[in-house]
Formats: sequence, structure tokens, C-alpha cells
Amino acid sequence: MVQEIWKRCTEGPWEVSNYGHMRYTERVGSGAATRHAGDPIKFYPNRIGYLYTVRKYRRKVIGIFLHQYVARYFIGERPVGKVVCHEDNNKTNCAIWNLRYDTQKQNNLDALRDGLFLNRSKITKDDAVRIKSLRGTVNAATLAAEYGTSIKSIYRVWSGERKYYA
Repeated sequence: MVQEIWKRCTEGPWEVSNYGHMRYTERVGSGAATRHAGDPIKFYPNRIGYLYTVRKYRRKVIGIFLHQYVARYFIGERPVGKVVCHEDNNKTNCAIWNLRYDTQKQNNLDALRDGLFLNRSKITKDDAVRIKSLRGTVNAATLAAEYGTSIKSIYRVWSGERKYYA
């Protein structure tokens, strides 16, 4: 079993561990909002699943993505053009042995390999053919409402910019 190691963060009175935890290093706040040294910092999944929290420190609001802090303090500064990748593609597993720096392209390939990219298109191939045939006779907003998609998606089908079908 690997021992939990804590490293002090320079952005505020907290520290991050190799296990993917964060805690306060000193007393902050007052009244019911008081947090003491050693108290854990709570993180919540954002809309796409990454653990995130917001802290106020010295009149500044700081947004914290846990995986980015763990990587920065245990792997090092993020190289230009790289992103933090989760080995198991579990965005809530922020332990250091699950993180690495890699390109966005490789991160996407990992997600594709693990079945995380699903075809979310609402427009089938037959729909795209019909939408193209109606160009100039029906406006994009009407077609978007009919197919439950965005106006931009209709314009993309019309222009052939992207293939929007399953």
C-alpha cells in the first residue's frame, strides 16, 4: 500500500495528496463557515464529470479541478499542448497513479477505446438526405425543431461541413 503524501499548494491554504484528496492547512472562515486545518475540501462533479470546487482566498475566487492540482504537484507543470488524462477514464479517480499528461488526441482515442464516445447525433442518414432536399423551401429553425437539434446542426448538414447521421 502506498503511503498518502501531502504537498502544500501555493494558491491558498490547502494541500493536495497523491491519493487525490485536498484539505485545509489552516483555519479559514468564521462562524458556521469555519474550516480548520486538516478538514477535507469537498469536490463535486461538474456538468461533464470532473471533480471541481470553488474557494475564496484573499478576496480572489479560485476554481479548482482536482485532477489538475494532483498532476501539477506530483507530476510537474503541464507541458504546452498537453492535457491531464485519466488512465481508467474515470473522471472522479484523481489518484496520481491514474493520471498522466498526454495530447488531447490521445485522450480522445483512449475514450473511444473504452467506449465513452457514443454517437449522440439526433440526425440519421435518411434525415440528412431529407434535410438537404428541403434547403431553400423550409427554414433551419423549423427543421431544427422538427428533428430536436440545433439550427447550427441543420446548417452543417446543408453545407456538408460535417456528417450528422448515425
